[in-house]
Amino acid sequence: GKPCDLEKVQSEKQEITDIRERLERAFMQYCYRLLDVDFPDRGFLLFWQLPLSDKMHYFEIEEKIAGLKHVADRETRKEELDKLLQFLGA
Repeated sequence: GKPCDLEKVQSEKQEITDIRERLERAFMQYCYRLLDVDFPDRGFLLFWQLPLSDKMHYFEIEEKIAGLKHVADRETRKEELDKLLQFLGA
């Protein structure tokens, strides 16, 4: 093929990155559907190496995590968050 205009190299690289990310997402959605898993789009924001079971568990406790913003005591909030995220091994 022909080389692209040098002034457009960065935008071309970004377009390739965007295409790759859309392809990865579509492929993973397809695989999850084969497994009969309803995987929300926001799941792709989670660390990609997490096993599916951990990602799904995160979605189960997501509202509890969000609810911690209403816990006034900082130390209590931290302890509760640590308990909720213990399954990640952190």
